[in-house]
Amino acid sequence: MAEYGILRVSAGWEDDEPTYFYEPAYLQYSDDLEEGTHALIYAVDAIVAEIEITEDFAEVEPEFSDADPLPPEERVPTNPTEDRLEWDEGLVFSTPDTAVAHRAYRLPMRVVRSTVEWRPLPKEVVQRLVGDPFLEAEAWLPMEEPVYRALIREWEKLNHKL
Repeated sequence: MAEYGILRVSAGWEDDEPTYFYEPAYLQYSDDLEEGTHALIYAVDAIVAEIEITEDFAEVEPEFSDADPLPPEERVPTNPTEDRLEWDEGLVFSTPDTAVAHRAYRLPMRVVRSTVEWRPLPKEVVQRLVGDPFLEAEAWLPMEEPVYRALIREWEKLNHKL
């Protein structure tokens, strides 16, 4: 299990909303994202929050209309959103209603550093400290604790919280 890393989320991610994974991302990352894992949340082009995972994933079912004549695997939720990530594998999003023909899994977490209280740490700083693997990562980039702590220090400097 990786204890530290960067979790890439959709542009509309909010730290007061649950975070969900589509089944392909859950299958790929669930062994790394376990209780006690610390993650920096990366949305669009910056680190915007820090979280700690408080429990293992929990499967959730999207809500469907009972009047839908399609078989369950082809149904579209009654209130889908456009808030999705741009890569095919490893989709992570902020609302379970985007789960079309896939199971969704909620990731229980505690916010350590909030988007409301902390200015974002720009992509350029992240890339300088993490290097090229950051550009290649999908939804989850595990890292060693010293690199994680270096990102936190840079973020604290930016926010004058040292």
